[in-house]
This record gives sequence, C-alpha cells and structure tokens, in this order.
Amino acid sequence: MRYRFGVLWLLSAWLLLSGCAFAQTVPTPAQIMQLRSVGDPQISPDGRRIAYTVALPQAQGKPPLSKIWQIPARGTAAAVPMPSTDEANDQHPRWSADGRRLLFLSTRPLPDDAAREQLAPARSGNRSEGRHRSC
Repeated sequence: MRYRFGVLWLLSAWLLLSGCAFAQTVPTPAQIMQLRSVGDPQISPDGRRIAYTVALPQAQGKPPLSKIWQIPARGTAAAVPMPSTDEANDQHPRWSADGRRLLFLSTRPLPDDAAREQLAPARSGNRSEGRHRSC
C-alpha cells in the first residue's frame, strides 16, 4: 500500500511540474532584440568603484549602442550611467592610475565621426573639452 501511495505521489508531482515547465512562454524575436548585454568591467585602482559597459540594442540591423555605467564596488548605491549623448557609442572604459579619471573610446560628435579617446572626471563623467585625441 505504501508503495502505491509513493508511486502515485511521484507521478502526481511529475505531472504537476511538467505542466509548469510547458506553461513557460518562449521569448519573441522582439523581446530577444531588447536584451541588453553587460561587459568590460573595470575596477578602479582603489577598489571602490567599477565602470562597465551596457550595450543597448538598436533597430534596423544597426550594431548595439554602448554606454558606460559606474557602481560602488560594495553595491551600496545604484548604478549610474555616465552622461552621454543619445547617438554616442562609449566603450572600453579604463581608469587613470590615481583613479580620478576614466579614459574611454567614444564616437561623441566631434569634427569628424571617428572614435576618440575621452578623459572624464570619474565622479561627474563630464568630459574635459580639449582633452581628446584621434585614435
């Protein structure tokens, strides 16, 4: 009798769990295209902050648009995006040796649309005028 009860219980549990597995929805192509990817984490020299990139998908087959975000390494505050224009592609963040500035490549509007190195104070993210050079 115990054996039958155990078998019935296992069969019921299996049917219930398999039904839950089938109830999950399959993501649509539009949902997949909205997935963001996080990458290139860089820890500041003092170990207090982390800069990383978030790639945002774009429509019409364009490559993802990358933005730089910062977060305290201890997770004591929310992540904050660095100020940027909507059309700029900011990527490859690197800390200065003293950790006070963040160097990154950007396609921010300049005389031509080539990627440029940008220097920005790590806390504000506002780049210094005249502190760019061609790659």
